Amino acid sequence: MAIDLLDMDEFKLKSTGTTEARLNLKTPVPKNMDVFVHGNIPANQLLLVDPSAAMVKLNSAPLMVESDKIISNQTLETYATLTTGFGTLFRDARLLLDRSLDISAAAFPTFMDVDTWEASSVID
Repeated sequence: MAIDLLDMDEFKLKSTGTTEARLNLKTPVPKNMDVFVHGNIPANQLLLVDPSAAMVKLNSAPLMVESDKIISNQTLETYATLTTGFGTLFRDARLLLDRSLDISAAAFPTFMDVDTWEASSVID
């Protein structure tokens, strides 16, 4: 329905430099994206990532600073240790598109059911 609405003459045809009516379209689809090219992405594939929701940094131990003095040669050693890992925050925040696959044979994963998401989410 949104596409049909935007296809109406009032929203599509310009008169005196602008359209008769304007909409402030609210959608979860991003309007602006940064594009990075990387050699590890295979041919015919594109990786889309939402950096605010794809991964989370996890610290399993806080910063630990330890010191030791070796009396025989009068040296002081200091060590800092931080135990960190990364985990997936939302698995649908990154998406690998493969242009070489037939869409009728390779359907979307079940967790990417957009109808369920749209029915339960508030779009601001």
